[in-house]
Amino acid sequence: MVVNAIAPWEGKLVWVGTPAGGQSQNGEEWKSVEFVLAYTDSKLQERHIHLNAFGLDRVNRLLSLPLGTMLRVSFQPTAREYNGKWYGKNEVFGISAIQPQAQQAPTAQQYGGTQMPPQTPVYQQPAQQYQQPAHAPAPAPAAPPAQAEEDLPF
Repeated sequence: MVVNAIAPWEGKLVWVGTPAGGQSQNGEEWKSVEFVLAYTDSKLQERHIHLNAFGLDRVNRLLSLPLGTMLRVSFQPTAREYNGKWYGKNEVFGISAIQPQAQQAPTAQQYGGTQMPPQTPVYQQPAQQYQQPAHAPAPAPAAPPAQAEEDLPF
């Protein structure tokens, strides 16, 4: 069975550890940092996953984000044996911030010109009043107003 990676997970960045770094034997700089994402499981309970980002670009991108940022991460779980004991790690190979689905104000280009539509609705009277079709019967003439009687008892 071939498993290359876990599908991207989405969650909120809740903790970032202290970055580690140094130079490899060939003189290249490297960085690594651990972090934790909070996510909601299928039972709608908050859970946490501990991840490890390796590489200058991933670590610098992660360190530039504030706590609480929604992230989409792709990772691969790995395990290593050391002195008869196994250690697991979730190695991240993709990190991207998720932009909230906020309503964005329309741009002038979307409306084909420089004038923007009003931001609040403006209610106007219709340009034409409803006209009765020609084949409909004409309404009956209004009755003349009743004349007031002078000899009312009150």
